[in-house]
Amino acid sequence: MSVEVNKEALYLECQIVFEEQKPKLMRELQQVDGIDKVSEVSSMPAKERAEQLEAILTSFQDGVLAVNFMDLSFASPAMKKVVEEAQLYAASSSTVLIRGETGTGKSLLARALYSASPRAGMPFLTVNCATLPDALLERNLFGYEEGEFTGATKKGTPGLFELANGGTLFLNEVGEVPLCLQNKLQRVLKEKRVRRLGSSRDLPVDVRLIAATHRNLEEMMKRRLFREDLYYRLNVLPLFVPPLRNCAEDILPLAEHFLNRCVAELDTPVRRFSPEAIEKLQTYVWPGNIRELGNRVERAVHLVDGTEIRPEHIYIGMKSLPVKPAQIQFETYQTLKARLGEVERDILQATMRRFRSSRQAGAVLGLSHTAVLKKLKKHGLQSGSH
Repeated sequence: MSVEVNKEALYLECQIVFEEQKPKLMRELQQVDGIDKVSEVSSMPAKERAEQLEAILTSFQDGVLAVNFMDLSFASPAMKKVVEEAQLYAASSSTVLIRGETGTGKSLLARALYSASPRAGMPFLTVNCATLPDALLERNLFGYEEGEFTGATKKGTPGLFELANGGTLFLNEVGEVPLCLQNKLQRVLKEKRVRRLGSSRDLPVDVRLIAATHRNLEEMMKRRLFREDLYYRLNVLPLFVPPLRNCAEDILPLAEHFLNRCVAELDTPVRRFSPEAIEKLQTYVWPGNIRELGNRVERAVHLVDGTEIRPEHIYIGMKSLPVKPAQIQFETYQTLKARLGEVERDILQATMRRFRSSRQAGAVLGLSHTAVLKKLKKHGLQSGSH
């Protein structure tokens, strides 16, 4: 049980009280000497304000961590295409929806979009819609007027839409926004006006919205878990970030980036990966994507006694598996020829990593030596020994 004293009122937070026990508890409290009135409130005033302040401060702190497109480490054609699209989108004020699995770097891409936009230098606020209770998310986004709920501050509190006016608001995990708030959110996007809780007055806002999610929003719409009107308000400029398993060329640049960062932070003598360690990194499927890769590299750095990371330092928790060919992503609207080309390229990459020699690769794939060389040249891949 927690206790707060606020303006001659005593607040009790009971962790476990069943619904049928509430009337009896209220009656017993009313009989205590000195208590004039007992009523139920939704939250502890000071705790509520502290949670909202923490969320807003986190948003401002996140905005300080600027990321440019030049800071992104990638080498794969798939990521190159995504970054090129994002650079085009940066000049606009239209809403961007970033899709991709957890850990693929959607937040970094959002920051890079902001840094390259005309709104760079203006507020960049973020909120993770999956981490806040519904009521607190609503107050953080839209703000509230004085007296709207017990413990509300005098003169009210602006929400993130107001605080981000002139700048950018990043809604991470927008697929977690509850249905009860989705209509209010799409109304703000449609009318570019926001109304605080408890107010009858609309305030104009000029905010560029970037949203991100790992959810299948189309499937959620079919199940009536996500509003169709909000989906189309968000999905103006779509970006699809591919999983790391489909961007094998990015594994080494990212691993080296994480290694350099660890070296700078930890002042360690580690300087490189052994060839065997690189092969282990490149033949793992990385279900946790970039986030998992960063964690594994950081752990490896702590295990090394010397200057080189070897395979035994890289703990990945399960047997390494061959990199699978790219999964079909219908959102990319590729032709059949383009999709087959991507699959062919991935197969060639995986085969060349395994056998190195183009002659051996040809024998495995049922192709002549010259056919393998032609296909490698077609896809911009390097051949091994002939």
